[in-house]
Amino acid sequence: MMWLVNFFMYFLLGLISFFIFGHFALAPSPNLKTMTSPDKMLTWKEALCMIAFGGIFSWPFIDWINIHKICKVGVPGFNFSQQNVTDYRGALQAINEKELPAIPTDIVPIGYIMTVAVRMCYTVIGSLPYNCLGAAGVVVRGFAFETHRSLQPGQKCTLRAYTNPTTYVRKGYGISGVGILEDEAGTMYTKVECILLKMVRHGKKVDGKKTTPKEFSDDDVLHQEEWTVDQSLPSRFLDVSGDPNPIHMHPLLGKLFGLPGNIMHGTWIFGKVMQTFEEKCKSSKYKGEIKFIKPFIIPSTGVCKIYKTDDVNSFDVVVRVGKPGKRKTGAIATITRFD
Repeated sequence: MMWLVNFFMYFLLGLISFFIFGHFALAPSPNLKTMTSPDKMLTWKEALCMIAFGGIFSWPFIDWINIHKICKVGVPGFNFSQQNVTDYRGALQAINEKELPAIPTDIVPIGYIMTVAVRMCYTVIGSLPYNCLGAAGVVVRGFAFETHRSLQPGQKCTLRAYTNPTTYVRKGYGISGVGILEDEAGTMYTKVECILLKMVRHGKKVDGKKTTPKEFSDDDVLHQEEWTVDQSLPSRFLDVSGDPNPIHMHPLLGKLFGLPGNIMHGTWIFGKVMQTFEEKCKSSKYKGEIKFIKPFIIPSTGVCKIYKTDDVNSFDVVVRVGKPGKRKTGAIATITRFD
């Protein structure tokens, strides 16, 4: 029996030593003020090391209710390079697409700005006085955006980011992270919002009415696309997104978290939805929101349809995912021109 106790003690000592070594040797110390471009943000490998080892000496539980009081960022001189835009365009290409997505390269796409916003979330979490593992279980419910004018590659701007007060929702806490790009005078280029859910039992009563799902007619379809994804696509998008969430990396990791396999990044889906509108955003103001309903399991094919509405300036977008004949609604978006 004593040998078992000794084995456990040595194993525990080795585990503690492993995490202490990882903390000092592998975990980066993110400095938000120096991250003035996507190239200076944490890579997905650095973010993974930060999550695993970065907060071992920090408070283990994140105070989600009061996180908005300390989660504020201001980065002057932020810019996107032309290479950033080129790399994003290449990573957005689906397996069945013979050509690169037809998105403009003389502006920073809204889809890429949203992707960088999510990447910034990892850096912000690492800068807080909490253990990063406290963010486990946070899922993306959707994105929202509002663009007033285009930002060109190489053009410097000010990045402001903050978190709205946390709300109580079904299944947990509703968390909203906002990022704004503006010029020196404070005039906005683009505003993006990441709508997140931290799944916990809070015991609060949440009022909410069930809404009737909107019906869509093929007679109203203005544009349709089909996207095929395989296991190589998440890896290709990983360097651009900087998102080390294991549910994207491998089928076994996806199954470990209760999914049928690994799933496609929400930022990739949003980018594909936006690629039809990116050119229009150069000359007009647009706003929109996308809600994720079902995961885009890999490998499979998604079908995206853009529908006209009663408002000539507003469009509904529906992404259906899964095998042919068994597809279900994976995401729904509404995009509106408001100038």
